[in-house]
Amino acid sequence: MNIGKLLPRHAKYRRNQLALVFGDERITFESLNLRVNRLANGFLKLGIQKGEKIATVLNNCVELLEVIWAAAKIGAVAVPLSPLLRGNGLSSLIRDSDAVLVITE
Repeated sequence: MNIGKLLPRHAKYRRNQLALVFGDERITFESLNLRVNRLANGFLKLGIQKGEKIATVLNNCVELLEVIWAAAKIGAVAVPLSPLLRGNGLSSLIRDSDAVLVITE
């Protein structure tokens, strides 16, 4: 199963149901799908291709989930890295991940 197709399906059939609750933020499937589409289109404009890796160095946040879903939608791979890592440890993991893009705060 292509997980990149799950969110659009839920956005179509469960449009106004809650997809995410993060703190005070409430996001429906339709809204999440729109946000993910914008990000996925941004990745495509940057030239990210199917199978390429996008590393994240983010705390737990809605944006981390958006990156994961947007990567799946275009066939890329999200590589979440711990924001607790620093210096050589983080540099080494990013280098070893073969990521073509790193997203952080």
